[in-house]
Amino acid sequence: MKSEYLTSKEQELVEFLTDKLIEVAWNPSMRKDFILQTSNHEQYRFNKYDIPSELEHCALFRFNIYNDNYERALMWAEQTKDELIKHYMLSAYYRFSASGAPVTEENTQSLFLRSFEHGYQSYAGIPCNLFAEYAEYLMKSKNEVDLIELAFMVFAVGLHCMNPADPNVINTFNQQCTREEVELIQRMLQIIKEYAENSKEEEAKDVFMNFYHIESAYYYACTGRIQLAKKEIALLANEYVQELYDFNNLTEEEREQRHEDLRIAIIELIFDVLEEETEHLHLMKKYATMAFRFEAPPKRPRPQKGSFDWLYNQGEKSYLAILNNKATDKDYANIRAVAEAYRTGNGVRQNLRLAECWDKTAKH
Repeated sequence: MKSEYLTSKEQELVEFLTDKLIEVAWNPSMRKDFILQTSNHEQYRFNKYDIPSELEHCALFRFNIYNDNYERALMWAEQTKDELIKHYMLSAYYRFSASGAPVTEENTQSLFLRSFEHGYQSYAGIPCNLFAEYAEYLMKSKNEVDLIELAFMVFAVGLHCMNPADPNVINTFNQQCTREEVELIQRMLQIIKEYAENSKEEEAKDVFMNFYHIESAYYYACTGRIQLAKKEIALLANEYVQELYDFNNLTEEEREQRHEDLRIAIIELIFDVLEEETEHLHLMKKYATMAFRFEAPPKRPRPQKGSFDWLYNQGEKSYLAILNNKATDKDYANIRAVAEAYRTGNGVRQNLRLAECWDKTAKH
């Protein structure tokens, strides 16, 4: 796409980006982590996942999302050829669209679910705060079943993998959970409690409040606050579950069994809600597994030989060879190939200023 297809603001952004990429070309160590400052209050960060062939698309997408130009942002996302970056952009697009949509709108939930699915296929995976935003939407829209399914899977994947009866559970919790994961667990507990307190139906109020008591007790036990755990579980009015929180004098085998009993007790508490294994429940399990890092996001394959990203990598190495007075004819040819690609728009958006820059690096 040529410059005349850019809006005036987008053209201005591309000029800022070109200035920065010229600086990056002369300083290759910057490429995998640099900031594009476009004004006193607007900046964009780029990292190793923003491959050279897609840098302009990435910048144009972020610029339009930041400025609420969702239609333009979607256009740039759809023009992106790299699948991992495209899925990342589409996940962000649907997430922002969902966050700005009315709670009562019919397709708002589908926007969230599309954000999850694209995130699952992106290089970045699924962020924990997407679950929190989705849970808040389900709470406001009074979608009780999907809210419990979501919360249950967040707890089942992110919290129930730890054994409250294990004497070393505090260390396990601190070592295994990131700050974002802990914040998600805490926020889910708050949302479940808020829904229970605000519900006008007694049955729903009881289900959600009991769910809150049993999950918060589990969380307190895993974080070493056993007295708070016992206080919460006492509110459940279930003597059997209360007895499960006595972890004294247990053998290793008994501790493992206690872990299983605690998880079963939670399932039995909300069994009536989860008696059908819905597609939504399975999706929440799949997405939570990635969000809590039990499944890694897709890895980027090495650039295909002859592609622009492969040429760019070769050009960077060749420029370093020039700086170290070790360049060969092949190195100069590599750099000229990058310049020619920018000049003709072969594998990358055409940029004559960057073509000129790379020509100059060969003459350094």
